[in-house]
Amino acid sequence: MSTAHNLPALPAIEPVVGQLLWDRLNLQTPAERDRVDRDLTGTPLVGITTGESLPWFVRIIKVSGTSDRFGGDFVLDIETFAEHYLLADSLASGIDALLLGYPHTVEVDAGRVVIDAVSQNVAPHEIPWGDEVVTRILATYVFTVRR
Repeated sequence: MSTAHNLPALPAIEPVVGQLLWDRLNLQTPAERDRVDRDLTGTPLVGITTGESLPWFVRIIKVSGTSDRFGGDFVLDIETFAEHYLLADSLASGIDALLLGYPHTVEVDAGRVVIDAVSQNVAPHEIPWGDEVVTRILATYVFTVRR
């Protein structure tokens, strides 16, 4: 039986939200799951700009947050990149609706995490990326989570 003294730290929020998106967007293969990540490792945007592979990519960035072993509150930026505005905006709007449809229960390697509340700090909006081919839509959310 687990006690408060031997509970591990609350899992990082980025993989929790990433797993939620994998599950709800039905991303099953490693190649599909590469579309949702914390950073641009592996240069997924190259596929967007060349039209060779990923037509879209979602980046999850923790801006701030506080937590203990039982729960936490986190601010996350979620950026959606795509090869054209309609795809980026449609995906960002779908993610927005999904996230705001809390509560969610997510299974990650470190155990089950419940997302009790999600609020939108900044609505999805276009941010210049510096590449005419890539459209970036950014939204900011506050997540309240617990074990």
